[in-house]
Amino acid sequence: MMNTHADVKIIIVDDDPDISEFVQRTVEAAGFSAVRTADGRECLDILDETNAVCIISDIVMPEMDGVELFNQLSQRADKIPLILMSGYEGKYLVNTAMLASARGLTVLGALEKGFSASDLIDVLSKLDR
Repeated sequence: MMNTHADVKIIIVDDDPDISEFVQRTVEAAGFSAVRTADGRECLDILDETNAVCIISDIVMPEMDGVELFNQLSQRADKIPLILMSGYEGKYLVNTAMLASARGLTVLGALEKGFSASDLIDVLSKLDR
């Protein structure tokens, strides 16, 4: 069976298709291959098929939200760095980033929705290629 996600470097997790499309275009313009998923469960379902170096995730989503996704990711041997994004106020985003860090995950950045492409590219620049 052919692995269709083997070249994917970034997994985007967001239930809002407009946001995930914007993020995918930005990530690909920065030279990364990407795939979009609608929630944490879908991300976990394809994670092992990828060579992901980063997960860009919303926090509030149906099915499996970002916090539960981070709990699941923290149990994995490979700790894939995260970029968090949310439409909620900054304090919520900061607290969630601290929670993910406390679980042993690397949080490269936390972006409030409405962020620009250059904001995202600045955070992506922290990745080892």
